[in-house]
Amino acid sequence: MAVVVTGAPVAPGELWEFCSGKIPAFATPRFLRFVESLPKTPSEKVRKAALRDEGITADTADRTTWVAG
Repeated sequence: MAVVVTGAPVAPGELWEFCSGKIPAFATPRFLRFVESLPKTPSEKVRKAALRDEGITADTADRTTWVAG
């Protein structure tokens, strides 16, 4: 899964298309979740454990079931 912080709206298909041919297929994330900001510690490090604990949410896009449109 990749958690993406973006200021402009991006469709998951656009990001998967961007990855195509640039990185190996096995490295292309299956799941994408777009967020406004990442959870951080007081020292401004990303709280990766918090992202793992959230896991796949209702707004997570799955490459295997995603349909453009």
